[in-house]
Amino acid sequence: MDHTYTEDERMIGEAAQALFDQHCPMTAIRDFIESGAQSPLGAEALGQSGLLGVVATADADGAALGAAAALQVVTAAATHLAPFPVADAIVAAAMLAQSHTDAARDVIAGRRLIVIAPGEPLPVDAAGRVSGWIAALPYALAADAVVIATDGPDGTGHRLIDLARPGVTCTRQTGIDPSFPLGDLLLEGVETGAEDEVGPVDPRWDRLRVILMAGELMAAAQVCLNLAVDYMKVRRQFGHEIGKFQALKHIAANGALGIESMKAAIDYAAWAHDQDDADAAMSASIAKSYASDHARRVAEDALQCHGAIGFTWDYDLQLYMRRILRLAASGGTVRAHRAEIARMLRDRIGMEQDAR
Repeated sequence: MDHTYTEDERMIGEAAQALFDQHCPMTAIRDFIESGAQSPLGAEALGQSGLLGVVATADADGAALGAAAALQVVTAAATHLAPFPVADAIVAAAMLAQSHTDAARDVIAGRRLIVIAPGEPLPVDAAGRVSGWIAALPYALAADAVVIATDGPDGTGHRLIDLARPGVTCTRQTGIDPSFPLGDLLLEGVETGAEDEVGPVDPRWDRLRVILMAGELMAAAQVCLNLAVDYMKVRRQFGHEIGKFQALKHIAANGALGIESMKAAIDYAAWAHDQDDADAAMSASIAKSYASDHARRVAEDALQCHGAIGFTWDYDLQLYMRRILRLAASGGTVRAHRAEIARMLRDRIGMEQDAR
């Protein structure tokens, strides 16, 4: 495989960096968190950029590119602590482009915010009514609709449910990441029909979400490492900058090694996903489990390098650490992904033995 990015992917990355530089300075993120100010990054700004359609097909006004291009967008968003579910919107637009073209166009243009519900499929009765509880849904109170997995008489699939429908109740939830609001969603006999069906459960979309989360983890970890290195260059102890101490050099070097390893795993997972390679599912789980584990380690080591100041509210490091902790717990934990990797390896070994 070729790890180099194409010209289109580089241009998307530059456009994303410019957009988030403009709309998400840390002062604006702080105002959003501390005073409840309006989010500095609205769907309209993203809609004007077209970045949410990076994966969606051309008939939905998308760019029809792949996971590698989407990674350029989400890593830029995570670097700036963007208070918007960018990864969810990208995947939702791509999903809906297959069956709900108008809804996909609305997401890409910033006219509607549609998020994706995590967790197991919710039950659907014979009349098409959906009931269940969805915990920690990103931007639940701001979203217009949600794509949920369902399990009913006709099998499993995805459905698009407008959050203004009768039977839908949303409650604000306090999460560890104050820059990323969450809500709990209760569905009580919400009526749905054939027009709401997005299609059968397609593992490609969950796989893409997992890869994009891994990319966000990597980007946030890089900021933590950068903050630690910058601090070690100016903080003096015993007459020297603390960055000259070998123990701290080792910590920084290990962090850089972990981030480069994350990048290799994520780039391969994106390539395998785009090629629909036989390794696509396993490589996505490897990327997410490794990124969750090592991003947290980088953040914790960066905090230790700062000493007591790293814990303080006024210092930005703790905000990135909170983002990492939320992402590590989303889209499957380290243990869950490693269990899935073990299962896939057992199945592969069994098939090879059967073929002998």
